[in-house]
Amino acid sequence: MMKLKEIDVLVVEDQALNADLTLRALHIQEPSLTTAVAATGTAAIDFLQGHAPKAILLDLQLPDMDGFEVLKHIREDSRSRSIPVIVLTGSSADRQRIEAYRLGVNAYINKTTDLYGLADHLILFKYLLCTPEKKSA
Repeated sequence: MMKLKEIDVLVVEDQALNADLTLRALHIQEPSLTTAVAATGTAAIDFLQGHAPKAILLDLQLPDMDGFEVLKHIREDSRSRSIPVIVLTGSSADRQRIEAYRLGVNAYINKTTDLYGLADHLILFKYLLCTPEKKSA
């Protein structure tokens, strides 16, 4: 059986500026996080065939398929089903939030362009994703 390469966080985001902001916010909270970006749902699904991130930040609006389809695939695949998935989206529609939770998302965060505001939302990752030797005070 092939050993999967471990990545702390997979960011699934097609907008380069949003992906950069998200990565910067994550690294404010924990500079040692290893991260990867997938710009499409297909790229995310392909990435998960050879990698085992500790968490996935998932945009709902992707160019090739919506985030709900990606989430369904993640939850149906035994290799990725237990990975925490956090929706990070510009949509605050209740129906989308409800659907995301119905499909097994672990958290739903609304996007912001405020770097430090986003970092505050993502502070939990500092503690959830870091191994004991990586945690900082």
